Amino acid sequence: MRTLLALSLLPSLLCLSATVPEYGRTLHTIRTGNYGVCGCADNAAATTPVVLTVREDGTFRFVDHTDTSHFVDVSGQWRLEGSKLLLTATGASPRAWTCERNSTCLRTRTGMKFRRLCLLEDQP
Repeated sequence: MRTLLALSLLPSLLCLSATVPEYGRTLHTIRTGNYGVCGCADNAAATTPVVLTVREDGTFRFVDHTDTSHFVDVSGQWRLEGSKLLLTATGASPRAWTCERNSTCLRTRTGMKFRRLCLLEDQP
């Protein structure tokens, strides 16, 4: 009898452990503006070689001048899916940036290349 009771409770315990409480979920929002490499020192350069501009109208522009032999300047549409900011340039597959929790920074990884950009200035 105890075995039957234990076997009947097992599926219900598994279902309870798989549920996610509603209070633990966070709705992510993206702040529009210019994201770049944060120069934290007082004497840091005013311009950054990597800038991601996210606009209210759903468009973006990404400029990367870190590699002098291959400048990147792309623009397109963006959308937010959960904690992912998906950037879709014309004729390219979407690139995902992750919104960091409790900060105004974005991060991405391509292979072994990690990149983190923080909000430098809000867009009016």
